[in-house]
Amino acid sequence: MVGEEMKKMNFHPGLSDYEFVLTEAKPPAPTADTFEADKLKYQKWDKANTMAIRLIRASISEAIQGGIPSKDTAKELLELIKTQFVGTKKQLQYYYLTQLMSTHYDGLGLVREHIYKMCRLVNGLREQVQAFDDDLLVHMVIFFLPKPFESFQLNYNSQEAKWSVN
Repeated sequence: MVGEEMKKMNFHPGLSDYEFVLTEAKPPAPTADTFEADKLKYQKWDKANTMAIRLIRASISEAIQGGIPSKDTAKELLELIKTQFVGTKKQLQYYYLTQLMSTHYDGLGLVREHIYKMCRLVNGLREQVQAFDDDLLVHMVIFFLPKPFESFQLNYNSQEAKWSVN
């Protein structure tokens, strides 16, 4: 999850200044004997960590923020969030599968748009499952076409050649 969050942060200018707190360990707190360079390093890390925690918290829905306890570091916070939402992968799989199985072309709009919608759902499912075959997508797209496309379905089923969504 830390790697995924780092990728998201890289898409936003200025946020990459804070991502090092996700990979670098927290430096020891400075004491009176600490060198100035180490004090500056600690201050930089502490400021970046505080900002990263604020950014992470700001990106979480208010409805669930109360269920996520505070942590000292952004890395610890992300790890906690990851452990609390392990079920999310199964929920996403279920969502994509149910959407895919219930998506029928309704005759409105272009068939191409329907195919693109199914491709988006399959791509979302692939991110979760990693084992969704293109042939299955083609079969599903054709299977869920309405009655006016019966001749198209018969034509597809009678051919030996494999079709692709492209």
